[in-house]
Amino acid sequence: MRNRIRGLLRRQGLVCPYSDLLGEAASKWLGQVVESMPVRLSIILQGMRADLAAKAEQLQKVTEAIAAGAQTNALAALLQTVPGIGPLLALTIVAEIGDIRRFATAQKLRGYSGLVPIVRQSGERRYTGPLQKRGNHRLRWALVVAAGHFAGSTKTRELSLIARYRHHVYRHGPNPAKAALARRLTDIIFAMLCDKTVSDAQRYVN
Repeated sequence: MRNRIRGLLRRQGLVCPYSDLLGEAASKWLGQVVESMPVRLSIILQGMRADLAAKAEQLQKVTEAIAAGAQTNALAALLQTVPGIGPLLALTIVAEIGDIRRFATAQKLRGYSGLVPIVRQSGERRYTGPLQKRGNHRLRWALVVAAGHFAGSTKTRELSLIARYRHHVYRHGPNPAKAALARRLTDIIFAMLCDKTVSDAQRYVN
């Protein structure tokens, strides 16, 4: 809806200088635009603004419900102690993994998520390719997003695991590095769910 509003403005040669269309400054600016537009366009724009406000209110309610659910779910609460994992990611990971006892090892959980790379070997040469992507795509998505948030968190900047991640980015690029970090986080999450313990600094030592 935000894109539709901005698209309508662009077609009239206008660009909103504010990023938050629901903010006070943007609302005032859009109010002035509505008054200057032809009646037909002003009615359309006012309807789109009302729709955006309604969707934002609905989204806020859903977000609050997710946060409340994540706090009452013991395993999701544990996962939220990992830097970068919020209520939505925590609940997604818990829901997609199910009973952690289904997986004998962290490697089994990696395979289930599809985070294991394709490996080809010919003689003494070994080639590691892209992810197999044969497992649970929702779990894989959540783990990769969690890895991105983990890497960007101010709480993880000094960790040796992040230093290794940056080195991986330099050598192989951001996507392979993020996948590698997601695999490491999978191991950590596996241990946390098995032990039912919170995150701690010792888990992030290479």
